Amino acid sequence: MHESRTHRPLPSITKAFTMVELLVVIAVLMMLLGLLLPAIGGVIGHARLTRDSGIIRQHAASFELYTRDWDGIYPVANFDSLYSCAQAWFHPFLDAGYFDSVVQADPVAVPKWGKVRFWQSITTFYDADLMVPGMVPPYELQHPIAVRTDQITFPSDKGIHLMFHTGPLWLEDGAEAFCCAGTRLVVPVAMADGSAMTGSMWDFLEGTEVYIEHGIGAPVVSTWGGYRARDRR
Repeated sequence: MHESRTHRPLPSITKAFTMVELLVVIAVLMMLLGLLLPAIGGVIGHARLTRDSGIIRQHAASFELYTRDWDGIYPVANFDSLYSCAQAWFHPFLDAGYFDSVVQADPVAVPKWGKVRFWQSITTFYDADLMVPGMVPPYELQHPIAVRTDQITFPSDKGIHLMFHTGPLWLEDGAEAFCCAGTRLVVPVAMADGSAMTGSMWDFLEGTEVYIEHGIGAPVVSTWGGYRARDRR
């Protein structure tokens, strides 16, 4: 006779993470994430700058077309304040039929926030003789004038249009603007000769200090010397 033997299953051994091992895994993942985020942010930032550079090149072509049709005169929005004209630069394009809608002025920001991030340089519609330290009138006495393309002394070095805001500056704190002191914001800039470049406020200042008098003196936006000045050398 054969002895009957009962085969009992071996007890299963479940290996679980200890608390120390779990903490080590989390720490490693956090380190990897910390290494990846700057790279991802850099790629996204470069893509956005490339996109916005494309928009400003289209604007540069629109400015060239407008001035060709209007005896070389830069567009001037119908506002008394110079900074209001700079912000509302697209109104003449709408009025004259060059733009079908304000979305053409900023196809990214207008659908999202209802605002245009791009500005026209004040140097294209203000008296250069009044853009000299000590000669700048108070805000209430600053009025736009007609400036022609042939008055730009250094067309390849004078910025006439730029991306001024990064995003919804009007809706949330912390959004950046090009001319705020201390900013390293890199933006696309259209030059008077139709070319475009990118740079921060400090790239255009070239090591000099920011000095603004009644709104005049910000690089590109309201460069000292007006249409006779250079924004790069």
